[in-house]
Amino acid sequence: MEPSESHCPDVVLLVGGLGTRLRAALGEGTPKPLAIIRGRPFLWYLLRYVSEQQLHRITLATAHLSEAFQTEFQSYAPDGMDIRFSFEASPRGTGGAVVEALPAVETEPFVVMNGDSFVRAPLKQMLESHLKSGAVATLALVKVPDTARFGTVAVEPDGVITAFREKTGLQEPGWINAGVYLLSRRAIEPVLKLETSSIEKDVFPLWVGNGLHGFKVDSPFIDIGLPETYEAAGAFFEECGYA
Repeated sequence: MEPSESHCPDVVLLVGGLGTRLRAALGEGTPKPLAIIRGRPFLWYLLRYVSEQQLHRITLATAHLSEAFQTEFQSYAPDGMDIRFSFEASPRGTGGAVVEALPAVETEPFVVMNGDSFVRAPLKQMLESHLKSGAVATLALVKVPDTARFGTVAVEPDGVITAFREKTGLQEPGWINAGVYLLSRRAIEPVLKLETSSIEKDVFPLWVGNGLHGFKVDSPFIDIGLPETYEAAGAFFEECGYA
């Protein structure tokens, strides 16, 4: 199915991670996407971003502490947003989480977002780029001044991704995966029958040189996976204008 220019892709938000590195700060009963930042859960900021992008149907791909999302989301979900849930009975990795969410997804392509990072990727322009290139998958890429704790992405001027490079620990600038993707269903066919899989390690490398594209985003980026980045999130969202 080829989407029209008015196509509004569904969103799968990956919120099933264990968040072990933040457990001391959050406690045993709070998953990372519900970590409180400036009086609001991180998920509130993600849903607000999705709403700003004029996307309205979202599936929360849950596993760990699934009930916490189902009991709390109604208090801060934007008006008019259709929120659905998928559930992993046992951890299946990010690839498995996407597979579990597929029955709730009605569009081709669809958006996948990490539930512990934030970047204001302009999804309308990203979708236009994805359709124009005929990509199997398009990754939002952001340039950070220090890639020491990230793997980097090699991308050509036309957007073709040529390689993923493991993190080196070197403090140098580079392009990284920002955790926002546009995927065709064909992109995840290789992991449909796997018990566990990683979208980053088991899916994307298979498509390098065969339909994997990057979309460079000029926007601040944060992930809250470490205590120090979680502590910095309040100032980050204040600078982004999220009062």
